Amino acid sequence: NRDIIKKFKRHKEDVYNTVLSLASQMAIYNRQNPKYLITLGITFYEMGRLNDALTAYQYALKRFPEETDVKKMISKIESELKMKGKEDEKVSD
Repeated sequence: NRDIIKKFKRHKEDVYNTVLSLASQMAIYNRQNPKYLITLGITFYEMGRLNDALTAYQYALKRFPEETDVKKMISKIESELKMKGKEDEKVSD
């Protein structure tokens, strides 16, 4: 994504939105291929949208249960969300 941003000098958010739009459409039309859901997960993760990334990876895992990289990302995101939740609790105390 960074190469595309540099080449066309588009704002990062514009590139992310384009990727999200295309990958979402392809995930709907090709329900057997988990790669589009993985792309959504990666993009959401890079945007800091951890809950959306987790959802995308969980859907990808349903389509491709033996994919270890997807399982690793789910664990990583869940850990980050727990840490973020603990930090939020400290701030509210």
